[in-house]
Amino acid sequence: MTEQNDFYVCLFKQPEKGGFFVGHAVSDIDDFLPTAEKYSESLAKDTSEVDDASRDPASERFQKIFMEFANSMMGFLEMLPLIATIGRTISRNVSSGAIKSYVARNGEQIRSDDQHEVYRLSIEKYPSYDSINQKRKNATSLGKQIPKMMVLGVVSSFEHHISKLLKEILNSRPEIINSKLIEITLKDLSDFDSIDSMKSHYIDSQIESVMRESFSKQIDTVEKYLAIKSPIKNTYPGWEDLIELFERRNLFAHADGVVNKIYIGNVPATKHSLGQALDVSPRYFSDSIVNLFEFGVKLIFVAWRRECKSDVENIDDDLGDFCYSLVEAKQYKLAEHLLEFSLNEAAPCKEKRRMMNIVNLANCYRLRNNQSKAEKTLDAVDWSAAGDEFQICVASVRGEVETVLRLMKVVSQDKVGAFAYENWPVFYKVRENEGFGKTFLEMFGRPYSPAAEDRHSFLELMALVQEESETQQKPQNLNSEPALVHDSSAA
Repeated sequence: MTEQNDFYVCLFKQPEKGGFFVGHAVSDIDDFLPTAEKYSESLAKDTSEVDDASRDPASERFQKIFMEFANSMMGFLEMLPLIATIGRTISRNVSSGAIKSYVARNGEQIRSDDQHEVYRLSIEKYPSYDSINQKRKNATSLGKQIPKMMVLGVVSSFEHHISKLLKEILNSRPEIINSKLIEITLKDLSDFDSIDSMKSHYIDSQIESVMRESFSKQIDTVEKYLAIKSPIKNTYPGWEDLIELFERRNLFAHADGVVNKIYIGNVPATKHSLGQALDVSPRYFSDSIVNLFEFGVKLIFVAWRRECKSDVENIDDDLGDFCYSLVEAKQYKLAEHLLEFSLNEAAPCKEKRRMMNIVNLANCYRLRNNQSKAEKTLDAVDWSAAGDEFQICVASVRGEVETVLRLMKVVSQDKVGAFAYENWPVFYKVRENEGFGKTFLEMFGRPYSPAAEDRHSFLELMALVQEESETQQKPQNLNSEPALVHDSSAA
């Protein structure tokens, strides 16, 4: 088996829209559809789902719920703290700069010292000044509201995904619905075309009722449906912070963020006082998203594993692969918590997956500058019988450069090839050694070209788009107006 050296990206554009970029597709071979129109037709199909005939339909539906949740939360995690910060910064700059600019252009400075600048303006200028001052007030108010709006948005999105999870649980447990349908009268039955439509109506009504409850009661309902005996709130370390987040969301939605008795009653450990106006710092916002992300992933996988026992091995792989993607995205803390969860509370069925998760967890500890914990994690496993592909990864996490260089010449390139050496986070530290690049050149006949540890962030993507736009002469160029970015590769 030879290692693939290339992949193909097809950028689609529509002539009737001036050649604007309308999407893209990715493939390991040049097998793209010939026209944008045919490609657009293919978009009707959901390409985010993995096409695996061996998985049962219920597991595929849970997988879709998970992928949609993960993509949503990752977007929030990468973009919203930036948006909230930029919005506040812009409004603050408008507030401080607009008045100064206007009076400096239209007035006469009559006094200046270390703390003041005084300008004299003609009374005819007052209406214009007043208009600018009102816009300044509006900008200041908006700047304060943007972070609150972000909290409302992320919590609402979380609840949307929880409602979809609840619906799938009810669909997979017909006994819950059937027990309720016994109470339905003949008159009620006459309102529906079929038993299935009646069941669907009842499920939607149940979910709507649950989602009107508090966050804590929503989770209680999930536990009830899944027959979870030990309450999640007793074992999840970030539970109290989640409760506070949902209560703060309620304050933003109904009380402009001013602490009331309901908030204090539901968040007894709070240090905030009655009547205090709460805000959202960038740190609070980021920590809250990570907490929601972690909790949601754990909840979905607990439900998924319980409802799709025949597909547990694939489910374990989905969780392990997702954790690896978090390491690639430098979300080390989140990856660490989910890998600990995968090993301690959702132990993988396959030994190979368990070992992969252990290596990735140890690497998370190392990348978070906790080498002693990484060593302890690796020491708990007997690696002597493991294959060379594991041996080289373990040696890399331990920082044993000479062992890594020796194993590079021994391990099969089918298992650890050029792409792995250039991209796997497990090699981040040892690849800085000069011998690593030399050994790579000897093995593959080309210079070592490692992927950046800091993969493209949202800011970097914006910079790439701006750089590309500045190199183009015409606005209708392919990359000058990216209306849609669609990845047709498997999730």
